[in-house]
Parts: sequence; structure tokens; C-alpha cells
Amino acid sequence: MKHNINLPLLTSMLVVSLLIATTACKKDSDITKSLPPEISTEKIVKPLLHTVQAGGIILSDGGTAVIRRGVCWSSTPDPTIEDDTTINGSGIGIFTSSLKGLAAQSRYWVRAYATTAIGTSYGNTEVFTTLDSTLTDIDNNSYKVVQIGEQVWMAENLRTTRYRNGDSIPTIENSSTWGNLNHGAKCGYGFWYSLSGFFYNGYAVFDERKLVPEGWHIPSSDEWTVLVNACGEYASDALREEGNTKWVCTFNFAKHPSGFSAVPDGYRTWEGYWPYGEQAFWWSSNRSGDFSNFTQLQCGGVWVNTNPTAHMHIGFSVRCIKD
Repeated sequence: MKHNINLPLLTSMLVVSLLIATTACKKDSDITKSLPPEISTEKIVKPLLHTVQAGGIILSDGGTAVIRRGVCWSSTPDPTIEDDTTINGSGIGIFTSSLKGLAAQSRYWVRAYATTAIGTSYGNTEVFTTLDSTLTDIDNNSYKVVQIGEQVWMAENLRTTRYRNGDSIPTIENSSTWGNLNHGAKCGYGFWYSLSGFFYNGYAVFDERKLVPEGWHIPSSDEWTVLVNACGEYASDALREEGNTKWVCTFNFAKHPSGFSAVPDGYRTWEGYWPYGEQAFWWSSNRSGDFSNFTQLQCGGVWVNTNPTAHMHIGFSVRCIKD
């Protein structure tokens, strides 16, 4: 049998095959010639209790597109993408990552990575340690610490008897004496002190010898506002101590706990102590003359007072926030 051969068609097929083979070889050759991406891991600046901001920069892709980038971390050196990993897009440039679910007072290694068609490359390694879950003051009192949002707070009221430099803070119980003070002082409401710490007047709060432990400070009204916003719709609920063994409110506070664990210790003026069980007050760092801002929590809600209306003679509780 005679076969008709279509020479133009055969020629076209051979040309297409040669082009495909040549293109494949060229791609393989391009990949082979590519270099690993140039990567730098961002320095870890401010670890918190359970989160930290990390990231990096892809300075060069080495000739092959970066299809995935991020950071990886581990509790052992030289983490890889087989460990905990974030994915922060693709391509070259700067990126940031939020590492979550970390354990308090723990050491971690982190490094940026970039994945291309030729594999995954890593940047330099950074090491950080998360914050301790407790705080100790100059009297060796130990306090629980809690992270709420991106802030770290004491989960108990301050009860130090000394300033940071070691000077004593006098205890004044007489109401008329308290009302005529022009220097720092503290007081405690009987058995309630064991539950909630001291009341400090404004003079103690703003004393240049520093009332709070090193590395911590009296929160500003803006920082109180950030806290309230982080607690969301149920902020007044979330800030209270769980349960209702101390608060006189009739509803259950365990629905939305934040760990802030406020107790209703009231406050102190030159007229004496005001009832506990219903309210809590804390100093803010915003001062104007003999008056300062404050924050108030009660059964019906929480208010961050942004006007300096609390006189230095008043005794409020103190909560510290991490620098």
C-alpha cells in the first residue's frame, strides 16, 4: 500500500518539537543559573507575654520570583518552614509578621524565609525571650501579669511600701491628716488591703523617686482607652475579677474575663473611705497642677476620665503597664 506523506505538516511538527525542547532547556538553564534570595530578618524589639512583632526584607530574589515569604520560629536554633511559620505574601520588599501563641518567659529563635522555584532560603537568626508572667517590686511582692491585646498589665493593684530608690512611703490613716498632706502617702482599708493593695495619693504617684517598678509606668488616659477598646463590647465585664464574690453586682462576671481581675475597693478622700463592693478607681499619668485624670470601673460600665479632676489628696489604686 502506498502512503502519502504530508511533508509540510511533518516539517511543522518537527519545528514545534524542537521549540518546546529548546524552551524547556532554557528554563532549566535559567533556574540553574539563579542565585538564592538575599534575605534579612528584622530585629526583635519588644517581645510581649504571648506575641511579638517580627518580619524581614527580601533584598533580592536571586533571579527567580519569590512565590512565598514570611518568618519561621522555634524554641530551638535554626528554625525552618517545618516549624511554626507565617506567610506574608510574595515578591521582594519589606514584610511584617505577628507571632502568636508564644509561651511566657520562653526563648525563641526566628528567621525570615523566601521560597522560589529552586527552593527555600533563610535570613539571619534573631533570638528573643518573652516576658515573665510575674512582676516583683522593691519589697519583693510578686504580682501576676497579663497581656490584653498588645499591652502588658499588672493583674493586681500595687502594694509597695517604698519608692523605687528605697525611700519609705508613709502610711496615713487619720482622715484630717490625709486631707492636708502635700507629699506622697499610702493607706489601706483594713482587711480590704489584703485583697486589693494600697491606696496612694497623687503626690506619691507623681513623686520623682518613682512609685512603680523599673520597666513599668503609670498608664496614661490613652493607654487606658486602648485597654478598654481591646476588651470590646463587654469591657466593664472583662476587667472585673471573675465571679461575683466581691462585687455586689447581681450578674456573672465570668462570661468575658480578660485576666485584669479588678476588685471593687472604692477610694479614699479627706472624709474617709468610700464603700467597697461597687467601684474601682486607678490613677492616670495625665496631670495638670494639683489634679490628674483617672479611670473608674463599676457595675454599669467603665469610664476613662480624660479631664484632670482628681485632686492629689485623693487615694486611688495603682495599676502599672509595661514600658
